[in-house]
Parts: sequence; structure tokens; C-alpha cells
Amino acid sequence: MEIGGWMRQICKLGKKRKKKQQYFGIQHIHQDASFVKRNAGIRRSGGGQTQLSAAVEGSPCEEQKVGGADVLKQSQRKGRALEQRGNAENDECRMKQNAAGKSSRQNDAVFGSVRETFGEKIHIIRSRGNRQNDGSREKTEYGGQFHGGLLSNYRIIGIIGVYCSLSNCIIGESFMKAMIHANAILPNEAGDFYVREDTAILYDEIIRDILPMREFKRSMADEILDAQGNYVSPGFINIHVHGCMGCDTMDEDGEALPIMRRFQASTGVTAFLPTTMTYDMPRIHRALERVRGEMKRDEGARVLGAHMEGPFIHPQYAGAQAAEQIQKADFDFLRGYEDVISVITLAPEELEEESFLRECRAAGIVLSLGHSAADYETAVKAIREQGISHITHLFNAQTGFHHRRPGIVGAAFDTDAVCELIADNVHSHPAAQRLTWRLKGSKRLVLITDSLRACGLGDGPSELGGQQVTVKGMLATLADGTIAGSVATMDRILATFLENTGAELPEVIETVTKTPAGTLGYGELLGEISVGKAADFAVFNKDICIFKTIVKGKQIYCRNI
Repeated sequence: MEIGGWMRQICKLGKKRKKKQQYFGIQHIHQDASFVKRNAGIRRSGGGQTQLSAAVEGSPCEEQKVGGADVLKQSQRKGRALEQRGNAENDECRMKQNAAGKSSRQNDAVFGSVRETFGEKIHIIRSRGNRQNDGSREKTEYGGQFHGGLLSNYRIIGIIGVYCSLSNCIIGESFMKAMIHANAILPNEAGDFYVREDTAILYDEIIRDILPMREFKRSMADEILDAQGNYVSPGFINIHVHGCMGCDTMDEDGEALPIMRRFQASTGVTAFLPTTMTYDMPRIHRALERVRGEMKRDEGARVLGAHMEGPFIHPQYAGAQAAEQIQKADFDFLRGYEDVISVITLAPEELEEESFLRECRAAGIVLSLGHSAADYETAVKAIREQGISHITHLFNAQTGFHHRRPGIVGAAFDTDAVCELIADNVHSHPAAQRLTWRLKGSKRLVLITDSLRACGLGDGPSELGGQQVTVKGMLATLADGTIAGSVATMDRILATFLENTGAELPEVIETVTKTPAGTLGYGELLGEISVGKAADFAVFNKDICIFKTIVKGKQIYCRNI
């Protein structure tokens, strides 16, 4: 049997719980002198040990029905025989290592073939050993080098440290969950979303399998959640939200962001960008520090980073931002916070040097055009030549469309820029929503809330950036009548947009899942229900009433279906 097939068979012989199908991955390998001796690795030419990555990352072996005690005994005998051969060959290898070095290119080729064989990424094993009480965790190092270039089965196993002779390997058991009877919103082969009815989704922290209900067995999961025929989509991603429930990103209170995280989860949001306001830089920096802290914590919706809205904007289009705090863009203001800032809203016509844009792009920060007086030509140049790829809350706080002066709105429609849209019928008319949908579609449109602290509190007085706000219904205004941020939640934004446009649900769901995830660079982890991606879900009915929100496989919000 080829090495790939043999290893798969061995992996599939892990512990079985009675009447429970386990999904498991190799997590730990016993490490003692004999194990290290058996598993001599490669030293790159020129000397020095190479510490190798040697476990399967986030992709457990799926248990299949294999042939009982005889197969297990046969596999153990084969394992012991291979182990003895491996010891002898590795001893010979070490004796000849000075005369039989291989180049780093050959080593890379070896590991390329190993990766291809197993179809997995490789990472460092955390060894625990058979003596569970010694408490030691060490990284396994592999020294020595290949001799003769003979890549026999047992040599490959020794190199990558995935020798599965069940006596030396601890098979980790996952607590598997299942979402059943789901009308799951999934990507098709082209990547477009569609609804697959009566579906089961198996997951722990990541999605392990997706299958029709007719193939699902209750023994496959330790915990089962019944969607009862409701929609299950990827969790929503809100990339522009200032506050909610009386809290704001700029609040010095350390409890503000945790409260926002919990409330966002109740609206189907599983990840968001707390958004700062135009303030003095020391206060903005303190807000970014708090966001950084929340990025490391697991509570409520994920915090992916910060959206920095201002202070590099145009005074004439400040909107609800404090015009007296506007500053000229300088990347020095951002140094030390590149890991936190995901998006910056700015006015390109106010830039004194294009180096600011280059440094932002180099830091992986998404540049968004907004609160700007740019004309059509300036906006198009910024999008096509200067790397600005995003438009902040389209139609609001920017030059509008005129048949002789197309402005930023015209530039947005005439380029591939991704546009934010507040579909609350206050910041954008239903006709404007329909027009935007037809011109941008699900791949270039991101629905946002842009909500302020009054969101979730009902009518009455509130505050935004130190300015008095009055809320009445869905309208929040400053004292002079200027429309402030919204009081809409993401579930209501979706329902409103669906009603106004008549668009299909799966397509619209892309605008709050796949498209924002890709925009922020999280497309490999978030935004889709696909095997290997994060188990972040929203469960809701046709009216976008949220029943459950799940983040990293954990239910963080629930109401009766």
C-alpha cells in the first residue's frame, strides 16, 4: 500500500467511543531518547539544525469503519517492524551524515512531496509523552540528515514525525457538534452563495463536514443543535460600527467594547470592526489600545481590528465628525498600531504626500475614500492609481452624483471599488439602494450599520463624538439637523435591503459575510460555510429574526426558535 493510504488507515484506527463517531487529529507524540533517535530529520547544507513542523494543522482524520481487531493487530505488527527498520537506517544515516549531505533545495522538494502526500499543512508537534504526569511540553527537534535519498515509507514517517504506531502516539479526541435540519447558505463551485435545504453541518472550532440530512447519523456528534428548517449562514461581519447599547468605541470605560461584542452577537454579527471618531490622537491611540486588547479575548463577537474613521478628512464633509479635530495625514500617527488598524477612512484631496498611502498599503491597511470633497477625477485616480479600494458609507459625507459632475458617487459606480452602504432608509433611499445593487452587486457591496451608542436604546437623547444627538424612530440627528450615525442593527439592515431590492437572500448574505471577509483579508478563515473554515454561524428565519449566533463553534447567543 502507498504511504498516503497506509498512513490514512493507521490514523483511522484511533480510539472509538461506543456509538460515537470521533473526528480526531494527531496532537501529541511521545518524546524520549528512543523516539528522537528514530526520527532523525534533515540538516540543511552548510550546517545547523532545522526545526521541522510535524503535525497536521486543523484537519483531523475522519473515522471510517475498518476491519476490527485483526486489522489493528496487523497494523501494530507492521508499525513495530517499520520502527526497527527505521532505527537501523537512522543509525547508519547518522554515521554517514558528513559524507551524504543534501542541499536545501532537495530538502524542500522532500517536504513538498510529503505535504502533497498528506494534503495538509505542517506545524510543530507539541509533545506530551506517555507519562502524562510529568507536565512537560517540548518542541520536537530533528537533527541529522538523509542518506542516499531513499524515501521509503518508514523514512517519510520518521522525517515528519507522524509515526502512528498507536503505542507512541496520543490521538486527540474532538468534541464534535452538529447543526441539523439547516437551510444552509453555502458557496457553489463558482463561489456564489445558494441555499441547500435539509443539511447537516459538523463542526468544532472549525467546520469539519457538510452533508445531506439523509447521510447524517446522530452518533456522528456529541452535541446536536436543530435549526428546524431555518437558514444557517456564515456569521455576519460588520466593518463599520461606532457603538450600541449606550457604549461607544471611544469610551474610556473598559466595559464598553465587551458590551458591544455581546450586543452585536444578538444581531447575528460574529465579527466586527469597532470604529473610532475624529478626536485628538492621544485619545484615538487609547481607543486603539483597547481594541487591541479585545482582539485577544474570546467573548461575544470577534474583534478583527479597528476602522479608523478620521481624523484625516475634509472639514466641509465632516458630517457628524468634530471638524475642529481634523488633522493632516501623517503615518507617524499610526506607527505601533499597524496590527490594530484594519481600515482608514480619509479624504485623498487633503493628502500632502502620497507616501502615506504607500505606507498604509505596505502595512496591510485598507484605504477607504470618505468624508471627502474629491471630484470625480480625483476619486477615480485615487481608486485606480493610488490604491484606495473602498468607499465609506456611499452617498453620505461625499460629493454626490450630477450628470456634469459625477463626484465620488460616480467614481464608485465607474470603478471596482467596494462600497459600504447603510440600508436603513434614512442614510439611503430605497431607490438608491436598488441602483447600487444593480451596479455593484454582491461582490462589490458591503452592508454596514454605522451605528452609534443610541443603537438598541430607543428614542431619546444620546451622544456622538462629544456632540448631542437626538433619536426618533430610525433617525438620529445632531442639534443642527445633520444626520448622525444610524441606530440600525445588522439583522434589520439585511431585512430592509431585501425588501427594497427584491434581491435573492443568498446573494445579499454575501454582502455581510464573504465580501467583507475578503476585503479585510480574512477570506481564508471567515465568510463562508466551507470545510476547514471557522465555525461562525448565524441562524435566522425568512424575516431575518436571529435565533442563534455561533462563534468558534460556541453558541454565544440564543433565543427560542
